[in-house]
Amino acid sequence: MLEDWILRKNEIEASKSKLRGVDLSNAKLMGAKLDGADLTEADLTYASLIHANLTEAKLIGAKLIGANLPSADLTGADLTGADFNLAIFFHADLTDADLTDASFLYSNLTDANLTDADLTNALVSRSTTKGVDFDDWIKRGGIVEE
Repeated sequence: MLEDWILRKNEIEASKSKLRGVDLSNAKLMGAKLDGADLTEADLTYASLIHANLTEAKLIGAKLIGANLPSADLTGADLTGADFNLAIFFHADLTDADLTDASFLYSNLTDANLTDADLTNALVSRSTTKGVDFDDWIKRGGIVEE
C-alpha cells in the first residue's frame, strides 16, 4: 500500500507525484519533498509536515486537521477549500498560495508568511495569529471571526 511505503522511507521524495485522495493521516513526513505533488482531497489529518517542501503542490479540498506544518514551504500551492482546523503553521511560507475557501479554526498561524496569497473567503477564527496582518487579510477577501 502506498501509505506504508511512504511511512517506511527515511527520506520521502514524491515530487510531482499523483497522490489524489490518499490517506496519510498521522503520517510522519518531516522534510518530505512533495513539491508539485497532486494531493487533491488527500487526508493528512494530524500528519507531521515539519520543513516539508509543498511548493506548488495541489491540496484542493484536502483535510489537514491538526496537521503540523512549522517551517513548511507551501509557496504557490493550491489549497482551495482545504481544512486546516487545529493545524500549526508556525513560520510556514504560504507566499502566493491559493487559500480560497480554506478554513483555519483554532489554528496557529504565528509568523506565517501570507504574502500575495489569495484569501478569498478564507476563514480564520479563534486562532493564534501573532505576526499576521489582518488588515491585509481582509483587503484580499479573507474572513476574520473572533
